[in-house]
Amino acid sequence: MNDDQLEGHEALLESLKNRNIAGWKVGLTSGNGRNSMGVGFRPFGWILEERHFSSGSSISKAEIADAELENELCFKFNKDLPFGSKRKDILDAIESVAPAFEIIQNRIPKDSSVIDRLSDGLSHWGLVTGTFISLDWPYYDFQDVAVTLNHDHEPMSTVSAMGHIDDHFASIAALSKNLSFFDRHISKGDLVITGSFTRLPVDKTGNWCGDFGSDLGTVEINIK
Repeated sequence: MNDDQLEGHEALLESLKNRNIAGWKVGLTSGNGRNSMGVGFRPFGWILEERHFSSGSSISKAEIADAELENELCFKFNKDLPFGSKRKDILDAIESVAPAFEIIQNRIPKDSSVIDRLSDGLSHWGLVTGTFISLDWPYYDFQDVAVTLNHDHEPMSTVSAMGHIDDHFASIAALSKNLSFFDRHISKGDLVITGSFTRLPVDKTGNWCGDFGSDLGTVEINIK
C-alpha cells in the first residue's frame, strides 16, 4: 500500500471504533472501477451489523438519499482466516454464500481524494442478503453467473460475471492481505462481499429484486 491508501484505511478503521462490524467489502473488483486507486489495488470497507437487512426488508428512500443498488455475492465464514491464507484456506473457511444487495450512498463528491474515498468506506451504507446456501466451492463455476436486476418485476439490467468481475476468492485473498497491514483478519461469522454485478440508482420506489439464477436464488428490497 502507498501512503494515501494506508492513511485512508487507517481513518476508516478509526471511525469504526465502538461500532459492531458484521464483516467487510472488497472494493474496485469489477467494471470501470478496477485499478482506479492503483493497479491491482483492491481496498476494503466495512459492513455494519445495524445495517444488515434480510431479503424482503423495507427501507425509506429518504433514508438512503442519493443511493445506488449493487448486486453482489455475500460469503459467510465458519472459521477465522489466518494471515497469508491461500485459496484452499479460503475455500475451507467459507460456510455459505447468498445473493445480496449492497446499498451505496454517494455522500462525498465523485472526484474526492483516495484518502477521503477510503475513509468514507467506499460509499457503503448497508447490506441486504438473501438465503445462504452451501456449494461445492472448488468446482462451482462462478464465472457462469449472470445477474438480472428487476424493478417491480421489470428487468432493468443484466450483467454476466465473465470479463466483468474478479475471481471472488482472489478478491477475498486480497482482502485478507490488506487487513493484515492493520493486524486484522476475517473472523468466524464474518460476511464478505466481493464486488458488484449490476449497479443502478435508486430513482424509484417499489420492489427491487436481484435474480442470480436457479442455483443462487434471489434477493429483494422494498423501497418506500
